[in-house]
Amino acid sequence: MYSLKMKLFDLLELMLKNRIHIAITVGEYGEVKGLVTLEDVFETLLGLEIVDEIDRVEDMQALARQMMDRRVERLGMKLSDDEQYEDSNSENKF
Repeated sequence: MYSLKMKLFDLLELMLKNRIHIAITVGEYGEVKGLVTLEDVFETLLGLEIVDEIDRVEDMQALARQMMDRRVERLGMKLSDDEQYEDSNSENKF
């Protein structure tokens, strides 16, 4: 179990030290708020979605475009027309 107030790097250190992959999140009064996996921690630190062999992704390029769109939106960026990625059938890719 870990507190919502714990910093992400402290949680990572705790999980690695104790060799645990899943931790329960507790609130201020000890109530269960949720759970976090070691994969969640890595994805948050890296800013990337880790695609596992059991994930059902048929079009990796479409997934990459969706992830790029989310990052651009989250960072408040706007890509110019020159920077927009093209369809996979075009000559210019990304």
